[in-house]
Amino acid sequence: MDIGQAGKFDLILLLEVSKKAGDLDKLLIMCKEMLSNEDGKIVIMARPKSPSPPLPECCRPIWRELSYTRDEILAAINNAELQSTCVSSSVPVSIGKFDWEAILYTGNITVVKMCPKCTEQEIAKFCKSQSPQVAFEEKLNVFLIRLKS
Repeated sequence: MDIGQAGKFDLILLLEVSKKAGDLDKLLIMCKEMLSNEDGKIVIMARPKSPSPPLPECCRPIWRELSYTRDEILAAINNAELQSTCVSSSVPVSIGKFDWEAILYTGNITVVKMCPKCTEQEIAKFCKSQSPQVAFEEKLNVFLIRLKS
């Protein structure tokens, strides 16, 4: 089914937005047309381009290539003639290295799934080199987008 035929929505939530999805301007224009009324909202949740979460070295260039900067997302919102409010958050994360390894294996972090060099062996090697507790700041930009009034 074509996404444009999905119907009308009060809220559209876009998670892990990356350049792999194509032209963000066009995606936002399509989402704008899918809002059910002028009170509809679009929410984008995106990790910033820098710094990346702890990833094997082979994944980091792809992370930088695929991630949008905050300014790029704001420009796309402006080009789609929408208004937005942005909130950035940073949460300290401490997770056992074996749990982090399991998360990386799941492919839930898009760049790990997309990197052909990020094999199970690479992930295992990377995680073995980590301290028992992998600690990092999980950063997230949240954009609340609405139609211009």
